[in-house]
Amino acid sequence: TGNFTYFRNHPSLNNNYVTFIGADSEGQEGVYTNLGGVFNVLADTNTAIPGGTGTFTRFGRIPSNNYVAFVGAGSGGQQGIYTNLGGILNVVADKNTPIPDGTGNFTGFFEVSSLNDGPVAFLGLGSQQQKGIYTNLNGTLTKVIDLSDSLDGKTISNVIFGREGLSGNQIAFHAIFTDGSQGIFLGDLVAAPGSLSPANIPEPSSALGMLAFGAFGAVAIRKRKHKKLFNSAS
Repeated sequence: TGNFTYFRNHPSLNNNYVTFIGADSEGQEGVYTNLGGVFNVLADTNTAIPGGTGTFTRFGRIPSNNYVAFVGAGSGGQQGIYTNLGGILNVVADKNTPIPDGTGNFTGFFEVSSLNDGPVAFLGLGSQQQKGIYTNLNGTLTKVIDLSDSLDGKTISNVIFGREGLSGNQIAFHAIFTDGSQGIFLGDLVAAPGSLSPANIPEPSSALGMLAFGAFGAVAIRKRKHKKLFNSAS
């Protein structure tokens, strides 16, 4: 009811379609779009939380160049990554979702990036300082990289991911290492059946080599190339 009184975060643009978060002073808030030339609500504070209880109370983190994914929150600390594809609202991951290749369930979500046909990648948190980038690009929620992994023989202290970080089968991210150095990396996700042990492929000495991680589910991301684009010694 009534009119918008303010708008939050950045709007998203895709082929002349704009998605944004709008709200008013009475507590109404939602994710809106002009997809198909018609002004619609993707989800608002009257929308039931899929896989949760009650309705959404707040929204945030809409990917750039996209109109289907967002971070949503509800009462009792509920939070998750949701998509509205073809008018159907789905949960990608929430606080009831086990962390792939991690311990326990997710405890929080930050930036999300997505493709037009539904796949997403996001930055997720867990207990005991777990933090990583995860994706459902191949139909199964899998880990891309987290703080337990290493790059260039260095231990990762932090990973940073943005709302434009996913494009096709590639993911770009910022890694900070325990020695104070940091870099921008480009990851190529290659789907393959079966499993591959990290011990089977030696870690390369060059920045353009391949790092291997284990399999995560029936359809595994068997190999991930991490190309270092830029780095800093401090």
